[in-house]
Amino acid sequence: MGRTKTVAPTAGCKLSIMAGRCTMMLQLHNRRLSERGCRLEKSMPSQRPPGERGTGGLLPPGSAGCCKPPLCPPAAVRPDRSDGARGRPVIAVLLCAGYGTRLFPLTRNFPKPLLPVAGRPVLDYLMVPLTGLAGLRQIHLVTNARFIAHFESWRDDWRQRLGGRGPDVVLHNDGSTEHANRLGACTDLKLVFDRVDLRGGSIVAAGDNILGFELKPLWDAFRQGGPHRIVALPEADSERLRKTGVPVFGAGNRVLALAEKPEAPPTRWCSPALYFLRPSALTLLAAFLRTAEDNDSPGHFIDYLCRRERVEAFRLNARRIDIGDPADYRRADDLLRHTGCRWPGGRGGR
Repeated sequence: MGRTKTVAPTAGCKLSIMAGRCTMMLQLHNRRLSERGCRLEKSMPSQRPPGERGTGGLLPPGSAGCCKPPLCPPAAVRPDRSDGARGRPVIAVLLCAGYGTRLFPLTRNFPKPLLPVAGRPVLDYLMVPLTGLAGLRQIHLVTNARFIAHFESWRDDWRQRLGGRGPDVVLHNDGSTEHANRLGACTDLKLVFDRVDLRGGSIVAAGDNILGFELKPLWDAFRQGGPHRIVALPEADSERLRKTGVPVFGAGNRVLALAEKPEAPPTRWCSPALYFLRPSALTLLAAFLRTAEDNDSPGHFIDYLCRRERVEAFRLNARRIDIGDPADYRRADDLLRHTGCRWPGGRGGR
């Protein structure tokens, strides 16, 4: 008898398999959204033309088969709703209004932060550690008119899974409908800042990052007082540094500038879109937007902030997953399927 030869799946095959895992997620969204009189579109073809290069047949979520295991955050997590003795409100703002054009066709009719990674939406990996932060009253998520219904469905599911525990999730619709008329991340941030009480400060994050470090020690340090804070992670890959924010340091951990997607990276540190901001950020953000040439990359605002007020970095020997293109998405899914329980956002149980 001949031996059976095992053939490793190709990258395109892996992407097709991942796409196949997405159908049940979309069906769940469709059932919920149908109650609101709308459905997610399924306009993409079921297969790319033979020989066409691209995502290897990867389909948008819902084109062909995946279910998301229920997330069960630890029952003991019941965050304190007050900020110390002063009772100042503290909030989180999640930037989720982008259109993920580098991930088309996956994100043509589906938001990138809700794409499934290892069976759960990307956003869940950020929400789990946020839910455990003491003093965090509300999580404000800003999205757009095109994807608001998707996030409403996700929010309802999230509330049900938490059973009333943790901070409330408040959605904001920036009104944009496509990449061409997007407002930009900094304008979206101001939209939320104008509507909330910032006396206790805020934590601001992009909704498509999966963090490989604990938020709690950073949050606790921020609540003790001091300047604005960003996170700095070591990065040896020059190509990756050209696609992110790169901090320039002064004495100690002070950040003097933040170069956004620099052609010649000034340091070997990267700064993901994760910021701890004091209340003065609102006034400075308004001033920045009056003259900003690029209001879509929040790193430009942080650079502006560094030049006017003290900003320090939490320098960590850690990593994060940035899902920017189909290759990043595939790597993230593979990694989290094998090591998810070792990532802070992957410890919520399944």
